[in-house]
Amino acid sequence: MDKYTKELLSVLVKMKLSPQSIDSHVTHNMEHLFNLLSENNRYDVLHYFGILDCEQLSLSEIALSRNISEEQMIQIIDKCLRQLAISPEWQIIKQHIH
Repeated sequence: MDKYTKELLSVLVKMKLSPQSIDSHVTHNMEHLFNLLSENNRYDVLHYFGILDCEQLSLSEIALSRNISEEQMIQIIDKCLRQLAISPEWQIIKQHIH
């Protein structure tokens, strides 16, 4: 996992564990960031992390819903995180995170 993806991952974990610590403006922008993903991939990532009012699901539950292996599912999630992490939208959002 590269530096950019790790930065995004850190914020996603913080959103899950301590949502009140994330500014509402940042949360709003994060909602828009996830719209860069396809509907299925957005569902997968949001439910994997259990953020933005989505119930957290296990990797096996998400993989089962897509009829793929857990290994394939984690590869999809990793690819999505990388896609978001290198987007200009994320580069702007992360400037507002303290």
